[in-house]
Amino acid sequence: MNDLQKFVSKTAAWCVYAFLFCVAVRLIILSVNIEQYPFKYLYQYQIDKIDKSSGIQTVFIGDSSLGNSISAEEFSRLSRTNSMNAALTGYYGFAGQYNLLKRIIKKNLQIKNVIVMNTLDMMGREISYQGYLYSIGDIQGLLELAPREKLSVIKALYTTRGDVIDDLLGLFKTRKDNERWKGDDYIKQQDKKQFLTQAKGIPVSSIEKDKTLFLKKIIILCKTHGINLLYLHGPLWDSKVHASSSYITQINGILKTTGITLIDHVFAVPNAELGDSADHITPPLKAEYTKKYYDLIRDHLIVPAPDNLEFSSY
Repeated sequence: MNDLQKFVSKTAAWCVYAFLFCVAVRLIILSVNIEQYPFKYLYQYQIDKIDKSSGIQTVFIGDSSLGNSISAEEFSRLSRTNSMNAALTGYYGFAGQYNLLKRIIKKNLQIKNVIVMNTLDMMGREISYQGYLYSIGDIQGLLELAPREKLSVIKALYTTRGDVIDDLLGLFKTRKDNERWKGDDYIKQQDKKQFLTQAKGIPVSSIEKDKTLFLKKIIILCKTHGINLLYLHGPLWDSKVHASSSYITQINGILKTTGITLIDHVFAVPNAELGDSADHITPPLKAEYTKKYYDLIRDHLIVPAPDNLEFSSY
């Protein structure tokens, strides 16, 4: 081996070592330093709820449109089933929702209903392998993936935001109180209210190929455990709903091909009922919208005969 070949070989080896070092640092940060990745506060909050839960019969998984619309306490009262709102943010996507649902089912084997609820443009976002990475429970969560999916998760691990030096410095930051963000079972809304005046429709061209990859895994998981599975659209500003009719028709068609039970109604929300986003209900109306969604799906729910008249929520 000549000098050039030795140089190339050593350079390649050091590149591999550097890559593995970056991966190791990211894994450490993801495991121990929530302050460096603030969106993990919500995920950890949901995990803590799951660990304390028992006897859950109806569980909601989804994004912030769910977190801001459904009161687990009110839904438990209306449906007479012990209910949990396990909403994450849209950043986690179907991938993070899938991982969270696995943990919920493992802790609550008697679940009868799973309701997936996301904002309309979820189908226009890329598959969130980052969301899968941030919510992975154990090594089995990686091993179960197809080779191409494993590579995508590894890539997400390497490209997580922030460089390695910032990550390392983040280990020495003082953690802040992770309760500071919590509202009614979800992230507290910002004080600034939305006052929208002009709506642009969600373009059909934004729909991502293979977006239902992890939704299909949710479907298989629920079939395996004999769980009734429903899909709901989150509420959205009425002007945007009306401007997105072609997009809605298209994604409904895609969702129906998965075999999931789709409740395709979209609650078009007037400006006065919006909170800090076009798909966030103002907090005082959370119970009211919970009732609207309950009325929408009540005939599709499996409601076991209660052992007593007390119902819990999470």
